[in-house]
Amino acid sequence: EDDPYEGEAESLKERNVPLATNITVPTMTYYPAAKPTGRGVLVFPGGGYGVLAWEHEGTKVAKWLNEQGVHAFLVKYRTPRRKGIDKHHVALQDAQRAMRLVRSQAKAFGVQADKIGVLGFSAGGHLAALTGKALEGQAYAPIDQHDKVSPVADFRVLIYPAYTSTKMDNAEVDPLLISKQAGVPTFVATAADDKYTRGQYFYLGSQLMAKTPLAYHVYENGGHGKGILDIPAAFSQWPRECARWLQDLDR
Repeated sequence: EDDPYEGEAESLKERNVPLATNITVPTMTYYPAAKPTGRGVLVFPGGGYGVLAWEHEGTKVAKWLNEQGVHAFLVKYRTPRRKGIDKHHVALQDAQRAMRLVRSQAKAFGVQADKIGVLGFSAGGHLAALTGKALEGQAYAPIDQHDKVSPVADFRVLIYPAYTSTKMDNAEVDPLLISKQAGVPTFVATAADDKYTRGQYFYLGSQLMAKTPLAYHVYENGGHGKGILDIPAAFSQWPRECARWLQDLDR
């Protein structure tokens, strides 16, 4: 069956959204906060694992995190997908490596090693969900001393996460996301009229069953792929709720 999310890349192109494309070398850009709280967040833009929505799910998000006193690390993971392997495989390698680089050098970056989270949109939300879970085995073989630390995020922000079920409307949760143990604190935001994320309800149910600390916000309208844009829809309120949630993590 065709993957409906693969069309997300073309949709972004048609909307003239600033994109990062054909990424063969992953990078990470550091955005330091002027008044840091000690927290750091890796940002994963979405785009169906085909492209990255670089501005409204990337650079603008990093700057918004800075306003919350959070050091941001914008990850440009490899796209498009590689044939013959899972859609997220190389992206997860890049995400785990980025987390280890930040955590192993936490003091230099001005963050606390146990307060490093992830924030992702759509496919990036799926990637953030994977990074916030202790997977069996690692996505890549250790390279150097940085790989001696854990690649697991300390908290997660999932914005209209994709690929949470095996098919868009299927109750079968992505096996990689299932855990019998409680996950890390997680904030989720989505719009009720987002046709691409209906499968997330089953995934979130499994998280609740595992007693994962979960803040779940469903807004009346807003569709899919709007990132941190100030749009005339209820969904645009998610940054305000998320800012409060980030503050509450320290209480």
